[in-house]
Amino acid sequence: RPAATREFEDRTAALDWYAAERAALEGAVTAAAALGLHDRAWRLALVQWPLMLVRIGDNWTPLLEAGLASARRIGDVDAQSRTRALLGWILHAEGRNAEALVHLEEAPGLAARAGDPISEAIAHVNHAAVLDATGEHERAGLLMRHAVSLADRTGHPSTQVLTLQHLAGHCLKAQEYEAALAHVLRAEGLAAPDAVVVRAELQSARGEALAGIGRLEEATDQLERAIVSFDKAGFPEGSARAAARLSRLSADR
Repeated sequence: RPAATREFEDRTAALDWYAAERAALEGAVTAAAALGLHDRAWRLALVQWPLMLVRIGDNWTPLLEAGLASARRIGDVDAQSRTRALLGWILHAEGRNAEALVHLEEAPGLAARAGDPISEAIAHVNHAAVLDATGEHERAGLLMRHAVSLADRTGHPSTQVLTLQHLAGHCLKAQEYEAALAHVLRAEGLAAPDAVVVRAELQSARGEALAGIGRLEEATDQLERAIVSFDKAGFPEGSARAAARLSRLSADR
């Protein structure tokens, strides 16, 4: 156990630390596995998940595959579920959807066996998002609604926000703008005040939903706010997506 817990001034400082220590943490995964400390190895593999989601195309697959190998070695179904859910999401971001679905098909059942409804909800929503991206829209919608229901039963706000955010995105793709707006508004009421990136994502989705139902001035305001929030959080990918939505809105007016 460490003598003290590292504290950070803000999210950016924490992410900078993860980036600086990435090589050391990856080395620790390899060392732990070599010593047979597989329970530590899979946890160390997943500990950088905040950086993974920000730098999602930064070759995280080998690290997560090593973590999954350790989780399987010790037969830990909870560890396997968490690792497969994240690995599947990373593979999806890399455009490797067929490989992603292999992991995402298994993750929810493993979480259910482990008795972890939070992990199960996250696994379902990740699976559903990839299905949605590959054209299985009806099944994706059913799984997302199931994920929202699971998250609501846990009463875990960040998981509720995640599932609602994905369901809103599904509704936007289906041009169900009123439903999307309702999901976004509910998620905004649950999101933590300091969840800057999440709130910016919700602002962007809210802007798109408002545009879809014809409330163009409000939509423009939300998208402009989202761009500012993304920029302050140092998340250029989100800013670019919101700017693209704003550009399309301006072109359509």
